[in-house]
Amino acid sequence: MSDGKTMQVIVKDIQQAALKNQIQNVALQALTKGQKLTMTVAIHLVGSEDVKEGVLTQTLNELEIETDAAHVPTEFQIAVNEMSIGDTLTVADIKVDAGVSVLTDPEAAVAILAAPATETADEDEASAEATEKVAE
Repeated sequence: MSDGKTMQVIVKDIQQAALKNQIQNVALQALTKGQKLTMTVAIHLVGSEDVKEGVLTQTLNELEIETDAAHVPTEFQIAVNEMSIGDTLTVADIKVDAGVSVLTDPEAAVAILAAPATETADEDEASAEATEKVAE
């Protein structure tokens, strides 16, 4: 500010040049003390390289939250290395700090660890062949 006062702000929007990797404009929003913000925050799965069996699918990449400027998380890191085949991690399973309210549906799936499709397909095919032989 030109009068020498400082303010707490958040980045509201960033505009980049279409063909260059240059920032053209940054829009800031001034915050008042205690003001609640609604924003989306990225979800990062941690430990996926330790999942040895099954197919891990991340079905939700960000959470919508409401918080004040003092409690804004940069991302949510979710450990998935303890998941077993058939497990589903939901929004309700994510631990958030005090002062943060999650607005995303608590029943929404974040990550699913499913059995590999090839095993299921082979079993279905074998079952279908056995059924055909019995029918003949």
